[in-house]
Amino acid sequence: MNRSRNVSRNLISGILYQIISLILPFAVRTLLIYRMGVEYVGLSNLFSSILVVLSISELGFGNALVFHMYKPIAEGNTEEVNGLLNFYRRIYRVIGFIVAAIGVLIVPFLPLLVKGEYPNDINIVIVYFIYLTNTVLSYLVFSYSRSLFIASQRVDYDTNIRLITVILKHGLQILILLHFSNYYVYAVVIPLSQLFNNLATFYYSRKKYPQYRCEGRVDKKTLDNIIKQVKGLFIQKIGQIVYESFDSIVISAFLGLSMLGIYNNYYYILTSLTGFLYILYSSLRPSVGNSIVKESKEKNKIDFYRFNFGYVWLTGWMAITMFVLYQPFMRLWVGENYMLPTGIPLLLAIYFFVSKECNMLAVYSEAAGLWYENRYTSLIASLMNLIINIILVNRIGLYGVILSSIVCALIVSNIGFMRTLFKHYFENLREGTYYLIKQYAYIALFICVGYFTWRICELIRCQGVIELFTKGIVCMLFPNVIMFLLFRKTDSFTGLLRVLHRKVKA
Repeated sequence: MNRSRNVSRNLISGILYQIISLILPFAVRTLLIYRMGVEYVGLSNLFSSILVVLSISELGFGNALVFHMYKPIAEGNTEEVNGLLNFYRRIYRVIGFIVAAIGVLIVPFLPLLVKGEYPNDINIVIVYFIYLTNTVLSYLVFSYSRSLFIASQRVDYDTNIRLITVILKHGLQILILLHFSNYYVYAVVIPLSQLFNNLATFYYSRKKYPQYRCEGRVDKKTLDNIIKQVKGLFIQKIGQIVYESFDSIVISAFLGLSMLGIYNNYYYILTSLTGFLYILYSSLRPSVGNSIVKESKEKNKIDFYRFNFGYVWLTGWMAITMFVLYQPFMRLWVGENYMLPTGIPLLLAIYFFVSKECNMLAVYSEAAGLWYENRYTSLIASLMNLIINIILVNRIGLYGVILSSIVCALIVSNIGFMRTLFKHYFENLREGTYYLIKQYAYIALFICVGYFTWRICELIRCQGVIELFTKGIVCMLFPNVIMFLLFRKTDSFTGLLRVLHRKVKA
């Protein structure tokens, strides 16, 4: 298999998917705000967050099973892949019924999670069951099929199916909002699109990989390894879910649906940019997994440092651009009435950077199957985040929610993931300390560069689209020119260019 070619395919299809899945949901969100009100956006975000918490029932079996597919697919061991698929299918059926049962038990507590009033024409129980159906379908209907695309380094197949699904889903929602303005009909499209996506994935996986079927059993040694990794993944997943989802629940419970809706307009921009990073993350991970199976640790360490440098540069530049353009964009999109103070975009940009600059640690840790070794990192970060959240939201409101996430990402996530990778895979914890010092130096550098970029953009006095365009040009040029001048002669930069050149030629 050509790793470079597969990464390129995955990146191209991923970028196209992310552009479409940025534009169409943006149009849907805008229509929802103007046709029905910001409370409906808050309601949608609240239910999505609750059901993400329920996905803890998945335990992490999906990631563990995909990891165990890398080697047999690379070696052409069809029997072992079939046994893993069969096990995957049985596990996901059980998970689907568990999610449904727990979801029903939550219903009596729904009013406690909404502070103040919610839209009069909405029965929140009915809407909740629509969202719950979507989550249950994601497990029960052929969801195991996409694992073949990931393990065989053809994430682009899965991405293309999701692209078609996104176009159909949001196209229908736009038509519904324009002609009916009925939230129930709008919401029903969500589980229907999930059903279409799973059926299409199953059909296409059977077409591309007819040799793989759900049959046979997993041998005891592999099963023991899967169970060990799932234990680590389960603890890690608890942490990730609490860390990523409880912010919305805390805001709804303490500050109300309207504040949650306004905040999520800002957070929507952050998650959209995160989506572009996830393209790179998900495109690299299968190839890194294949490289870990076939290449030496020393070769993988060199690649890690080069990819990490490029990733930090990319996330730092994105964070600077996000902060500078946040308020001008919000003024154009939703107007002054739905804008937050400038301190909120600043904190969101910092949170974006400090939570994403260390993602290469996660890519290599997951590709090496180090979930068990990394099991407590996300859990500690999430518990700290939840405790600080509840303390600070009563003292400084929304600022406290974001600030707690920054502190936990900066301290716990960076150190925890570094320790796991450098101790258990690269086997040199002292070198990991050097990596961490370098990483914090990058953060300080980008904060300085970001400050000067913002000061330059503050001199621009135009308004509207021209302001957005002009400041965007400054953000495109100034940070990247500074970084080029500082690092153009370093091995990190020249080595990364060589890697990228090889991948483009492939």
